[in-house]
Amino acid sequence: MAKARIEKDFYPTPSWCVKALLECIEIREGDVIAEPCRGDGRITNELPDGNMIKWAEITDGVDYLDNSIDMSADVIITNPPFSLALEFIQTAMNRDLAVDGTMCFLLRLSWLGSKGRADFWRKFPFTNLLILTPRPSFVHKGSDNSEYAWVCWDKGNRIKRPALWTLKKEEVEHVG
Repeated sequence: MAKARIEKDFYPTPSWCVKALLECIEIREGDVIAEPCRGDGRITNELPDGNMIKWAEITDGVDYLDNSIDMSADVIITNPPFSLALEFIQTAMNRDLAVDGTMCFLLRLSWLGSKGRADFWRKFPFTNLLILTPRPSFVHKGSDNSEYAWVCWDKGNRIKRPALWTLKKEEVEHVG
């Protein structure tokens, strides 16, 4: 029997996943950082002090897909609702990401292989795939049955790892 989906696709990002990603990214002075799906702040709470942070969160009445909001940014980091991940990526890429920006989306690796998204990947090829190991646990303890990665588009040359890299939980300081 399939597990029921959690309301509004709310699967909070484990802090070690965010910390591991941030160890790979050079956040520059003056960079504006956006978090399109703030949730309970798991990502925004880990962001460095001193940079402007913009956020959206549907449960707080701020819908990222609403074209009337300003979410323009140099760096975009999010764990999108999987049911709307394509729309979030397209919105970030077409509306919000600076010309020399960097964006990282937490996605299931299986999301890459969909026949329906093949043309999308050709139009928006990513530059980095940062695979999380072990599989993150989003709810209840234990891991998901899916592999996850930060899929990144790094036009700003901020990511300081090879195009394909593994982010290991045990290498993150102060694992959360």
